[in-house]
Amino acid sequence: MPVAFALAAACALAGAGGNGAFRIAVVAGHPDSAGKPSLRFAESDASRVARLLAELGGFERGDVSLLRSPSGKEIEEALSSAQARILERRRQGGQSLLFFYFSGHGAAEGLELGEERLAYGRLRQLLAQSGADLKVAVVDACGSSSVLRTGGRPAPAFEISVEDRLTTTGEVFIASSAAGESALESAELRGSVFTSHLLAGLRGAADRSGDGRVSLDEAYRYAYERTSEAGTQHPGFGLRLSGHGELVLSSLSRARSTLSLPASERLSVVDASSGEVIARLDGSAARLLALPPGRYELAAVQAGQRLAGRVSLKEGARGSVGFGDLRPAPPERAHAAAPPGVTPTSLAGPETSPAAQWPGRSPRCKRAYFPRSKRRTGARTGGGGLRRGPRL
Repeated sequence: MPVAFALAAACALAGAGGNGAFRIAVVAGHPDSAGKPSLRFAESDASRVARLLAELGGFERGDVSLLRSPSGKEIEEALSSAQARILERRRQGGQSLLFFYFSGHGAAEGLELGEERLAYGRLRQLLAQSGADLKVAVVDACGSSSVLRTGGRPAPAFEISVEDRLTTTGEVFIASSAAGESALESAELRGSVFTSHLLAGLRGAADRSGDGRVSLDEAYRYAYERTSEAGTQHPGFGLRLSGHGELVLSSLSRARSTLSLPASERLSVVDASSGEVIARLDGSAARLLALPPGRYELAAVQAGQRLAGRVSLKEGARGSVGFGDLRPAPPERAHAAAPPGVTPTSLAGPETSPAAQWPGRSPRCKRAYFPRSKRRTGARTGGGGLRRGPRL
Protein backbone atom coordinates (compact mmCIF):
# COMPACT_ATOMS: atom_id res chain seq x y z
CA MET A 1 0.00 0.00 0.00
CA PRO A 2 1.60 3.31 -1.02
CA VAL A 3 2.43 5.69 1.84
CA ALA A 4 4.20 9.01 2.09
CA PHE A 5 7.81 9.46 1.26
CA ALA A 6 9.74 12.61 2.13
CA LEU A 7 10.91 13.87 -1.23
CA ALA A 8 7.74 12.58 -2.80
CA ALA A 9 5.71 15.40 -1.37
CA ALA A 10 8.43 17.89 -2.08
CA CYS A 11 8.79 17.00 -5.74
CA ALA A 12 5.17 16.31 -6.59
CA LEU A 13 3.63 19.72 -6.07
CA ALA A 14 2.89 22.29 -8.75
CA GLY A 15 4.87 25.49 -9.25
CA ALA A 16 4.31 28.72 -7.40
CA GLY A 17 1.03 30.47 -7.86
CA GLY A 18 -2.30 29.07 -8.96
CA ASN A 19 -3.75 26.36 -6.77
CA GLY A 20 -0.41 24.84 -5.78
CA ALA A 21 0.55 24.54 -2.13
CA PHE A 22 3.22 26.86 -0.76
CA ARG A 23 6.49 24.94 -0.52
CA ILE A 24 9.37 25.96 1.69
CA ALA A 25 12.52 24.01 2.53
CA VAL A 26 15.37 24.07 5.02
CA VAL A 27 18.32 22.04 3.69
CA ALA A 28 21.46 21.61 5.81
CA GLY A 29 24.79 19.84 5.58
CA HIS A 30 27.45 19.69 8.29
CA PRO A 31 30.71 17.74 7.83
CA ASP A 32 31.99 17.83 11.41
CA SER A 33 31.38 16.25 14.79
CA ALA A 34 33.57 16.23 17.89
CA GLY A 35 35.93 13.27 17.85
CA LYS A 36 34.92 12.07 14.37
CA PRO A 37 36.57 12.55 10.98
CA SER A 38 35.16 15.26 8.76
CA LEU A 39 32.79 14.12 6.03
CA ARG A 40 33.75 14.86 2.45
CA PHE A 41 30.31 15.30 0.96
CA ALA A 42 27.82 16.46 3.63
CA GLU A 43 27.70 20.03 2.37
CA SER A 44 27.63 19.05 -1.30
CA ASP A 45 24.82 16.57 -0.54
CA ALA A 46 22.77 19.47 0.82
CA SER A 47 23.61 21.62 -2.21
CA ARG A 48 22.49 18.87 -4.61
CA VAL A 49 19.19 18.41 -2.77
CA ALA A 50 18.54 22.16 -2.77
CA ARG A 51 19.22 22.36 -6.51
CA LEU A 52 16.90 19.47 -7.30
CA LEU A 53 14.06 20.97 -5.26
CA ALA A 54 14.31 24.16 -7.31
CA GLU A 55 14.91 22.34 -10.60
CA LEU A 56 12.29 19.59 -10.48
CA GLY A 57 10.29 20.05 -7.30
CA GLY A 58 8.44 23.30 -7.97
CA PHE A 59 10.19 25.17 -5.14
CA GLU A 60 11.06 28.81 -5.76
CA ARG A 61 14.80 29.27 -5.21
CA GLY A 62 14.12 31.94 -2.60
CA ASP A 63 12.03 29.45 -0.63
CA VAL A 64 14.91 26.97 -0.23
CA SER A 65 17.25 27.84 2.66
CA LEU A 66 20.62 26.14 2.20
CA LEU A 67 22.70 25.96 5.40
CA ARG A 68 26.35 24.93 5.26
CA SER A 69 27.95 23.84 8.55
CA PRO A 70 25.14 25.45 10.57
CA SER A 71 24.92 25.69 14.32
CA GLY A 72 21.86 24.39 16.12
CA LYS A 73 20.72 27.98 16.57
CA GLU A 74 20.95 28.63 12.83
CA ILE A 75 18.80 25.58 12.04
CA GLU A 76 16.22 26.69 14.62
CA GLU A 77 16.22 30.23 13.21
CA ALA A 78 15.73 28.93 9.66
CA LEU A 79 12.79 26.76 10.78
CA SER A 80 11.32 29.68 12.75
CA SER A 81 11.58 31.87 9.66
CA ALA A 82 9.83 29.20 7.63
CA GLN A 83 7.11 29.03 10.30
CA ALA A 84 6.47 32.77 10.00
CA ARG A 85 6.03 32.52 6.24
CA ILE A 86 3.81 29.45 6.56
CA LEU A 87 1.55 31.21 9.07
CA GLU A 88 1.33 34.24 6.77
CA ARG A 89 0.27 32.00 3.90
CA ARG A 90 -2.25 30.23 6.15
CA ARG A 91 -3.90 33.58 6.98
CA GLN A 92 -4.37 34.01 3.24
CA GLY A 93 -6.10 30.64 3.07
CA GLY A 94 -3.26 28.75 1.40
CA GLN A 95 -1.85 25.28 2.09
CA SER A 96 1.79 24.61 2.81
CA LEU A 97 4.54 22.00 2.76
CA LEU A 98 7.67 22.24 4.91
CA PHE A 99 10.58 20.08 3.80
CA PHE A 100 13.67 19.52 5.97
CA TYR A 101 16.85 17.71 4.92
CA PHE A 102 20.08 17.07 6.81
CA SER A 103 23.30 15.38 5.74
CA GLY A 104 26.06 14.85 8.28
CA HIS A 105 27.06 13.05 11.43
CA GLY A 106 24.37 11.70 13.71
CA ALA A 107 23.88 9.76 16.91
CA ALA A 108 20.98 8.09 18.65
CA GLU A 109 20.21 11.38 20.39
CA GLY A 110 20.24 13.78 17.45
CA LEU A 111 22.06 15.63 14.68
CA GLU A 112 25.72 16.32 15.40
CA LEU A 113 26.82 19.84 14.46
CA GLY A 114 30.51 20.24 15.26
CA GLU A 115 30.68 20.61 19.04
CA GLU A 116 26.87 20.86 19.28
CA ARG A 117 23.96 18.50 18.99
CA LEU A 118 20.37 19.18 17.93
CA ALA A 119 18.18 16.59 19.63
CA TYR A 120 15.74 14.70 17.44
CA GLY A 121 12.99 15.52 19.92
CA ARG A 122 13.67 19.23 19.45
CA LEU A 123 13.74 18.85 15.66
CA ARG A 124 10.36 17.10 15.68
CA GLN A 125 9.01 19.83 17.96
CA LEU A 126 10.16 22.58 15.59
CA LEU A 127 8.57 20.84 12.62
CA ALA A 128 5.32 20.26 14.52
CA GLN A 129 5.14 23.94 15.51
CA SER A 130 5.63 25.16 11.95
CA GLY A 131 1.94 25.14 11.09
CA ALA A 132 2.58 23.42 7.74
CA ASP A 133 -0.14 21.11 6.47
CA LEU A 134 2.49 18.52 5.56
CA LYS A 135 5.90 18.30 7.20
CA VAL A 136 8.55 16.03 5.70
CA ALA A 137 12.09 15.37 6.90
CA VAL A 138 15.00 13.37 5.53
CA VAL A 139 17.99 12.67 7.80
CA ASP A 140 21.04 11.12 6.14
CA ALA A 141 23.30 10.24 9.06
CA CYS A 142 24.56 7.24 11.01
CA GLY A 143 21.89 5.50 13.06
CA SER A 144 19.36 8.09 11.95
CA SER A 145 16.35 5.84 12.60
CA SER A 146 16.08 7.51 16.02
CA VAL A 147 14.36 10.43 14.27
CA LEU A 148 11.53 8.04 13.34
CA ARG A 149 10.24 7.77 16.89
CA THR A 150 7.01 9.51 16.05
CA GLY A 151 4.51 6.78 16.80
CA GLY A 152 3.74 6.74 13.09
CA ARG A 153 2.26 3.83 11.22
CA PRO A 154 1.35 3.01 7.62
CA ALA A 155 -1.50 5.22 6.43
CA PRO A 156 -4.08 4.94 3.64
CA ALA A 157 -2.79 5.81 0.20
CA PHE A 158 -3.04 9.39 -0.97
CA GLU A 159 -2.33 11.57 -3.95
CA ILE A 160 -0.33 14.70 -4.60
CA SER A 161 -0.25 14.85 -8.35
CA VAL A 162 1.79 17.39 -10.23
CA GLU A 163 -1.01 19.90 -10.76
CA ASP A 164 -3.24 19.25 -7.72
CA ARG A 165 -3.71 20.97 -4.39
CA LEU A 166 -2.17 19.35 -1.34
CA THR A 167 -4.51 16.50 -0.33
CA THR A 168 -2.51 14.99 2.51
CA THR A 169 -1.72 16.36 5.97
CA GLY A 170 0.60 15.12 8.66
CA GLU A 171 4.30 14.34 8.98
CA VAL A 172 6.82 12.02 7.36
CA PHE A 173 10.33 11.14 8.52
CA ILE A 174 12.89 9.32 6.37
CA ALA A 175 16.12 7.92 7.83
CA SER A 176 19.02 6.70 5.68
CA SER A 177 20.18 4.05 8.17
CA ALA A 178 18.84 1.84 10.93
CA ALA A 179 19.94 1.88 14.57
CA GLY A 180 23.58 0.87 14.92
CA GLU A 181 24.27 1.20 11.20
CA SER A 182 26.72 3.48 9.43
CA ALA A 183 25.52 5.82 6.71
CA LEU A 184 28.02 5.49 3.87
CA GLU A 185 29.76 8.04 1.69
CA SER A 186 31.10 7.19 -1.76
CA ALA A 187 34.03 8.81 -3.50
CA GLU A 188 32.71 7.38 -6.76
CA LEU A 189 29.23 8.84 -6.28
CA ARG A 190 30.68 12.11 -4.92
CA GLY A 191 28.17 12.02 -2.08
CA SER A 192 26.41 9.88 0.46
CA VAL A 193 25.14 6.58 -0.88
CA PHE A 194 21.52 7.13 0.17
CA THR A 195 21.20 10.72 -1.04
CA SER A 196 22.92 9.95 -4.34
CA HIS A 197 20.55 7.10 -5.14
CA LEU A 198 17.52 9.06 -4.01
CA LEU A 199 18.37 11.96 -6.31
CA ALA A 200 19.13 9.60 -9.19
CA GLY A 201 15.74 8.00 -8.73
CA LEU A 202 13.99 11.34 -8.79
CA ARG A 203 15.81 12.25 -11.99
CA GLY A 204 14.15 9.31 -13.70
CA ALA A 205 16.27 6.28 -12.83
CA ALA A 206 13.37 5.01 -10.71
CA ASP A 207 10.74 5.48 -13.42
CA ARG A 208 10.10 1.80 -14.08
CA SER A 209 6.73 2.46 -15.71
CA GLY A 210 8.29 4.83 -18.25
CA ASP A 211 5.45 7.35 -17.93
CA GLY A 212 7.73 10.33 -17.29
CA ARG A 213 6.69 10.53 -13.65
CA VAL A 214 8.36 8.93 -10.64
CA SER A 215 5.88 7.36 -8.25
CA LEU A 216 6.34 6.78 -4.55
CA ASP A 217 6.79 3.05 -4.89
CA GLU A 218 9.29 3.47 -7.73
CA ALA A 219 11.47 5.98 -5.89
CA TYR A 220 11.54 4.23 -2.55
CA ARG A 221 12.26 0.84 -4.12
CA TYR A 222 15.10 2.33 -6.17
CA ALA A 223 16.73 4.16 -3.23
CA TYR A 224 16.25 1.25 -0.85
CA GLU A 225 17.62 -1.40 -3.22
CA ARG A 226 20.67 0.64 -4.24
CA THR A 227 21.48 1.74 -0.69
CA SER A 228 21.05 -1.65 0.93
CA GLU A 229 22.60 -3.82 -1.81
CA ALA A 230 25.78 -4.45 0.24
CA GLY A 231 23.77 -5.35 3.32
CA THR A 232 25.33 -2.75 5.61
CA GLN A 233 22.82 0.13 5.45
CA HIS A 234 19.01 0.03 5.45
CA PRO A 235 16.81 3.12 5.04
CA GLY A 236 13.53 3.37 6.94
CA PHE A 237 10.53 5.63 7.38
CA GLY A 238 8.00 6.72 9.99
CA LEU A 239 4.84 8.72 9.44
CA ARG A 240 1.58 10.07 10.75
CA LEU A 241 -0.69 11.00 7.83
CA SER A 242 -4.22 11.29 6.56
CA GLY A 243 -5.24 11.59 2.92
CA HIS A 244 -6.14 9.66 -0.21
CA GLY A 245 -5.02 8.60 -3.67
CA GLU A 246 -1.68 7.51 -5.17
CA LEU A 247 1.42 9.61 -4.72
CA VAL A 248 3.48 10.94 -7.65
CA LEU A 249 6.96 12.18 -6.76
CA SER A 250 8.25 14.10 -9.75
CA SER A 251 7.50 14.91 -13.35
CA LEU A 252 10.37 14.86 -15.82
CA SER A 253 8.54 17.49 -17.89
CA ARG A 254 10.08 20.11 -15.57
CA ALA A 255 13.60 19.18 -16.70
CA ARG A 256 15.85 21.78 -18.31
CA SER A 257 17.12 19.00 -20.56
CA THR A 258 16.64 15.24 -20.80
CA LEU A 259 18.51 12.22 -22.07
CA SER A 260 16.82 9.06 -23.33
CA LEU A 261 18.84 5.90 -22.70
CA PRO A 262 18.45 2.40 -24.18
CA ALA A 263 17.60 -0.76 -22.27
CA SER A 264 20.82 -2.42 -21.15
CA GLU A 265 22.35 -4.94 -18.81
CA ARG A 266 24.11 -2.12 -17.01
CA LEU A 267 24.49 1.58 -17.82
CA SER A 268 25.99 4.52 -15.92
CA VAL A 269 25.77 8.26 -16.53
CA VAL A 270 28.66 10.32 -15.18
CA ASP A 271 29.00 14.10 -14.99
CA ALA A 272 32.11 14.74 -17.09
CA SER A 273 33.08 17.88 -15.18
CA SER A 274 32.85 16.50 -11.64
CA GLY A 275 33.11 12.73 -12.14
CA GLU A 276 29.88 12.27 -10.15
CA VAL A 277 27.90 9.17 -11.04
CA ILE A 278 24.45 10.62 -11.75
CA ALA A 279 22.72 7.26 -12.19
CA ARG A 280 23.58 3.60 -12.50
CA LEU A 281 20.94 1.45 -14.14
CA ASP A 282 21.20 -2.31 -13.68
CA GLY A 283 19.22 -4.69 -15.87
CA SER A 284 16.77 -1.94 -16.68
CA ALA A 285 14.43 -0.99 -19.46
CA ALA A 286 14.91 2.20 -21.45
CA ARG A 287 15.01 5.30 -19.25
CA LEU A 288 14.51 9.04 -19.61
CA LEU A 289 16.69 11.06 -17.22
CA ALA A 290 16.15 14.70 -16.29
CA LEU A 291 19.61 16.29 -16.37
CA PRO A 292 20.98 19.82 -16.16
CA PRO A 293 22.69 21.07 -19.32
CA GLY A 294 26.28 19.84 -19.46
CA ARG A 295 28.66 17.12 -20.67
CA TYR A 296 28.15 13.50 -19.63
CA GLU A 297 30.08 10.27 -20.05
CA LEU A 298 28.23 7.01 -20.57
CA ALA A 299 29.46 3.53 -19.70
CA ALA A 300 27.40 0.46 -20.56
CA VAL A 301 27.54 -3.32 -20.57
CA GLN A 302 25.47 -5.06 -23.22
CA ALA A 303 25.75 -8.64 -24.38
CA GLY A 304 28.96 -8.93 -22.37
CA GLN A 305 30.59 -6.00 -24.18
CA ARG A 306 31.69 -2.84 -22.39
CA LEU A 307 30.80 0.33 -24.25
CA ALA A 308 31.42 4.04 -23.68
CA GLY A 309 30.42 7.36 -25.14
CA ARG A 310 29.97 11.06 -24.46
CA VAL A 311 27.06 13.44 -24.91
CA SER A 312 26.53 17.18 -24.46
CA LEU A 313 23.16 18.63 -23.52
CA LYS A 314 22.23 22.25 -24.09
CA GLU A 315 19.40 24.12 -22.43
CA GLY A 316 16.10 22.65 -23.59
CA ALA A 317 17.77 19.67 -25.29
CA ARG A 318 15.92 16.37 -25.56
CA GLY A 319 18.81 14.04 -26.27
CA SER A 320 18.71 10.36 -27.13
CA VAL A 321 21.48 7.76 -27.12
CA GLY A 322 21.44 4.27 -28.62
CA PHE A 323 24.05 1.53 -28.62
CA GLY A 324 25.04 2.62 -32.09
CA ASP A 325 26.29 5.86 -30.54
CA LEU A 326 28.64 4.01 -28.15
CA ARG A 327 32.02 2.46 -28.85
CA PRO A 328 34.03 -0.34 -27.19
CA ALA A 329 35.38 1.08 -23.94
CA PRO A 330 39.06 1.11 -22.98
CA PRO A 331 39.64 -0.34 -19.47
CA GLU A 332 40.12 3.07 -17.84
CA ARG A 333 36.64 4.15 -18.93
CA ALA A 334 34.80 0.89 -18.31
CA HIS A 335 34.70 1.04 -14.50
CA ALA A 336 31.58 3.23 -14.29
CA ALA A 337 29.44 0.37 -15.55
CA ALA A 338 30.98 -2.18 -13.21
CA PRO A 339 28.81 -3.92 -10.64
CA PRO A 340 28.97 -2.96 -6.94
CA GLY A 341 31.66 -5.53 -6.14
CA VAL A 342 34.11 -4.22 -8.74
CA THR A 343 36.65 -1.61 -7.75
CA PRO A 344 36.56 1.73 -9.60
CA THR A 345 40.09 1.25 -10.97
CA SER A 346 39.95 -2.34 -12.18
CA LEU A 347 37.64 -4.97 -13.52
CA ALA A 348 38.61 -7.61 -10.97
CA GLY A 349 35.89 -9.88 -9.60
CA PRO A 350 33.89 -8.96 -6.49
CA GLU A 351 35.41 -9.52 -3.08
CA THR A 352 33.62 -11.10 -0.15
CA SER A 353 34.10 -8.56 2.65
CA PRO A 354 31.46 -5.85 3.16
CA ALA A 355 34.05 -3.09 2.78
CA ALA A 356 35.20 -4.47 -0.58
CA GLN A 357 31.62 -4.60 -1.79
CA TRP A 358 31.47 -0.80 -1.50
CA PRO A 359 34.57 0.39 -3.38
CA GLY A 360 35.46 3.98 -2.60
CA ARG A 361 32.86 4.14 0.17
CA SER A 362 33.39 4.91 3.83
CA PRO A 363 31.15 5.02 6.92
CA ARG A 364 29.96 8.39 8.23
CA CYS A 365 30.90 7.42 11.79
CA LYS A 366 33.55 5.33 13.50
CA ARG A 367 31.44 2.19 13.66
CA ALA A 368 32.77 -0.85 11.85
CA TYR A 369 30.82 -2.59 9.13
CA PHE A 370 28.33 -5.09 10.54
CA PRO A 371 29.09 -8.68 9.55
CA ARG A 372 26.12 -10.47 8.07
CA SER A 373 25.73 -12.71 11.15
CA LYS A 374 24.96 -9.69 13.33
CA ARG A 375 22.57 -7.82 11.05
CA ARG A 376 18.95 -7.43 12.00
CA THR A 377 16.57 -8.57 9.30
CA GLY A 378 12.91 -7.98 8.54
CA ALA A 379 10.65 -5.09 9.51
CA ARG A 380 10.90 -3.49 12.92
CA THR A 381 8.46 -1.11 14.60
CA GLY A 382 9.97 -0.81 18.06
CA GLY A 383 11.04 2.74 18.91
CA GLY A 384 8.16 4.35 17.10
CA GLY A 385 7.46 3.34 13.56
CA LEU A 386 10.62 2.29 11.73
CA ARG A 387 9.72 0.41 8.55
CA ARG A 388 12.34 -1.34 6.45
CA GLY A 389 12.04 -3.26 3.23
CA PRO A 390 12.28 -2.89 -0.54
CA ARG A 391 8.79 -1.43 -0.75
CA LEU A 392 6.73 1.06 1.23
